[in-house]
Amino acid sequence: MLIMCHPKNFKLIHPINKSEEKYFKKGIDKDLLIKQFENCYQCLKEKSDIILLDPHPLLPEQVFARDVAIKINDKFYAAKMATSIRQNEVEQIGKKVALLQNDFGFIEGGDVVSNNKITFIGYGNRTSKNTIKNLQKKFNFFPVKLKNNTLHLDCTLNLLENYAIVYKKGIDFKSKKILKKFFKIIPINREEFQNLNTNFIVLDKTIFIGNCSDRLCQIFTELGYKVTNLDMSEFIKLGGSVRCITQEI
Repeated sequence: MLIMCHPKNFKLIHPINKSEEKYFKKGIDKDLLIKQFENCYQCLKEKSDIILLDPHPLLPEQVFARDVAIKINDKFYAAKMATSIRQNEVEQIGKKVALLQNDFGFIEGGDVVSNNKITFIGYGNRTSKNTIKNLQKKFNFFPVKLKNNTLHLDCTLNLLENYAIVYKKGIDFKSKKILKKFFKIIPINREEFQNLNTNFIVLDKTIFIGNCSDRLCQIFTELGYKVTNLDMSEFIKLGGSVRCITQEI
């Protein structure tokens, strides 16, 4: 099951990442943003039940549902958002799904990447190093230090069975060595990174991905997956893609 939120109230009020800063003056085509969301929603609905959050008029970034909760060991914890404009989003998702209290510190859902066997948690721009220390007292996971050009871990890493799809320049050297111990590496290039080609979800052997390169589409197909390649261009301008707008429960 997925949680999503319609972007009808989206508005670039205060840029919250470098992508939004770039397009703050240029603007976003909101009609196209809504069209892309609705197309994505219809495609995902064929594979999963979806809970739609009630869009709140004072929460312009609410469409990025992934960030407002973190899932570790099949339990959902409330995220603690790093930017003030997003902090009240947690209350809205809490009306639809029970969330455990966050006693760890600043952490956003986009920094948690797991394949149900192994969990990686990124820290840098949105999840603090102190939060990682607190989480380590309770959970087993591998911390990943993000480079400055990476907003969330899922912007530079995703896991697919025995494979790690990763933009190597987005994470530190130690993290790359850990990934190689557990996974076969499928590296992505800078253009694929900029198009957030790690920011996908998998439902019933179908990969739902935004603006995927022909190269990656071919790799995924050869691995036995069907690829649904969606136009997510307006979302990518905001620093997010398919994974960012879906919370899996």
